Parts: sequence; structure tokens; C-alpha cells
Amino acid sequence: MDDKEFERTYQIENNYWWNLGRFRIIESFVQRYIRPDPSKPMVDLGCGTGATTRWLQKFGNVRGVDASPLALKYCRKRGLQNLLKSDLEKLRLPSNSQEAVFALDILEHIPDDTKAIQEMFRVLKPGHKCLVV
Repeated sequence: MDDKEFERTYQIENNYWWNLGRFRIIESFVQRYIRPDPSKPMVDLGCGTGATTRWLQKFGNVRGVDASPLALKYCRKRGLQNLLKSDLEKLRLPSNSQEAVFALDILEHIPDDTKAIQEMFRVLKPGHKCLVV
């Protein structure tokens, strides 16, 4: 994404009808299937400018991960602190460390999506859930 697209996304994603509907759909899946423990670590992969990460924090301790320093800059501008710069094909997270993994509207942007999926399951604790949309 270029600078202008990041800025546009940052400006609209909290109030745009598509994002609001998406948040509600994701919330229904999280409540029904994931039921996260608020004290346990979760990760939002490809967090972009951070609106989804911030929204997911109502379910617990969610870390935003993105490969783009500019995306993480917008996350910090949004007030997020629990951030990690990392490629999704080689996550800088320990194995079996996450209670839930979220990959929301990101896989289509990853050059090696198979490797990214392998990494998602590597960092996910056994028996826990990954939400990919």
C-alpha cells in the first residue's frame, strides 16, 4: 500500500459501513468459535492501520503484526502499543504461543500464502483457533 492509501484507510476504517459490518460478522465468529481468554495472548496478522486490532482488543490481549513500518506507524497513531514488525511468512513469534490467531483480509496480499498459513499454525497453541477471512 502506498502512503495515500494508508492515510485514506486510517481515516475511514472506524466508520465506513463495510468495516462496521465486517466487525460485526467477525465478532459473531469470535464469540461463537474462539471464545478467547482475555488474559491470554492473541495476534492480528496483517494489522494494517490498526482499527481491527483495536476493535479485537475488547476480547483480550491482541498484538498487531504487520510487515510495513508505515502501517505500524498508523497503529501507534491510533494508540496501539502492542505491535510487532514481522513478515507473515516468517513470524517473529514463539511456537505454540498464541491463544488465537486472526488473519483477516490479508492472505491474498501475501506472496507465499502457504508458508504464512504454516506460520499461523506454528504460533498457535495446540487445540486453539485461527480465524481466516
